[in-house]
Amino acid sequence: MARYTVEAWQGKDILLDIDMHRKQWHITILSEDGLRLSSNRVAGTIVAVSKLSSRYGEAKQTCAVYEVGYFGFIESFKLADCLNKGLLESIHVPTCATVG
Repeated sequence: MARYTVEAWQGKDILLDIDMHRKQWHITILSEDGLRLSSNRVAGTIVAVSKLSSRYGEAKQTCAVYEVGYFGFIESFKLADCLNKGLLESIHVPTCATVG
């Protein structure tokens, strides 16, 4: 995978795909231009995802999609690409603070 400078994502949306497994998650990060910025396995925690995504703090917005389940495998790059092309429907996941 090529290494990109900050200009590859600065001021642009980045797309985060999280393929969740029991102990580790596979994270693929794409720029809105479709460049694969990162593809890594991390510990299965939000802390690990936050640490990885914090490298892209200059991005305009971070959009995320995740895959879980036992019934098949969708390669994380394909899922992130679908998100980039607008082929996935967005949902809002409320936080504990907003639920009250």
